[in-house]
Amino acid sequence: MNGWTLFSAVIGGCIALAGGLLTNRSENRRQYRRDLQNIYINCIRNLSLVLTLARVEENHERMDKIETALAESKAFLVLLLAHEKELPKSEQEKFEKEVNSFVLGQYENVIKAAEENGLKPQDRFINCHQYNYLPASDIILQRIVKVSSQDEKLKPPKGW
Repeated sequence: MNGWTLFSAVIGGCIALAGGLLTNRSENRRQYRRDLQNIYINCIRNLSLVLTLARVEENHERMDKIETALAESKAFLVLLLAHEKELPKSEQEKFEKEVNSFVLGQYENVIKAAEENGLKPQDRFINCHQYNYLPASDIILQRIVKVSSQDEKLKPPKGW
C-alpha cells in the first residue's frame, strides 16, 4: 500500500508540474501578444500624431509635439524590429531597412525605397521637401499597417 501511495504522489506531482508549465507557457504567449499589440498601437498612434499636427505654418508648440511624437515613434519602431520576426525573409529585410533609415533620420532613403516598392505618401505630403519626415512618416505608417496585418503573432490562437 505504501508503494502505491508514493507512486500516486509522484504521478500527481508530475501532472501538476506539467499543468503549471503549460499554463505558464500559455500566459507568456498571451503577454507577448499583448506587448506586441501595444508596440504596434504606439507606433501607429505616434506616427498618426505627427501627421495630424503637420501644417505648413510653423508653431513652436506644435513642432515640439511633433518632435516628441517622432522620437517616441522611433523608439517603438526599434522595439517592433526586436519583436517582429514573423515576416517572410525578403519582406523582413525590406522592413528592417526602411525602419532603420527612418530611425536614423534618413527620410529620403525611406521615400526612395517606398517608390521602388510602389508606395507613396498622401498627396498633401508629397511636396513637403523642407519637412521630409512627413512623407517618410506617412510611408512608415502604411508599412506598419501592412506588416501588422501579416503578423501571425497578433492573430488569436485557433482555439479562441
